[in-house]
Amino acid sequence: MEMKLDERCAVITLTHDQKLDDLALMEALKMPAFYVGALRSRRNNAARRKRLKEFDLNDEELAHLQGSNVHSSQSINVSD
Repeated sequence: MEMKLDERCAVITLTHDQKLDDLALMEALKMPAFYVGALRSRRNNAARRKRLKEFDLNDEELAHLQGSNVHSSQSINVSD
């Protein structure tokens, strides 16, 4: 599936499955989307950035990756 994103698009991954999230993020970070983000914990944020860098994303592309910190003590309702 090819994503055709422009500067009016936002991509946010919510699956907590690195295989799915990383694939979507790898594509989205190479597009001009105004926002690319993922739910993240402090623990896996560095690991995700390292994995994405191994797939030829450069520092400038990775700088566009945003995220919301999620801690086990927080309850987040993403359906609102």
